[in-house]
Amino acid sequence: MSCRGFDAGAARSYLTTGNGERALMAAGAEAPARIMHLVPSIMVGDFLISGAQPPLVFAKALQRSARQIKR
Repeated sequence: MSCRGFDAGAARSYLTTGNGERALMAAGAEAPARIMHLVPSIMVGDFLISGAQPPLVFAKALQRSARQIKR
């Protein structure tokens, strides 16, 4: 079994240069525009899943997103 992770140098740079913080702040600034007010809010492709949901909701969102990718 092969495990892949982040490139160590790229991860270190991301965390130590402030790039990670800038990316996090940008994502946080974008969240209200996507109507993310509930916790948890998860984007699956173009689908927003808000609040605690049963596994079937995630499965359907993944299936719809996969169909969009295939187009």
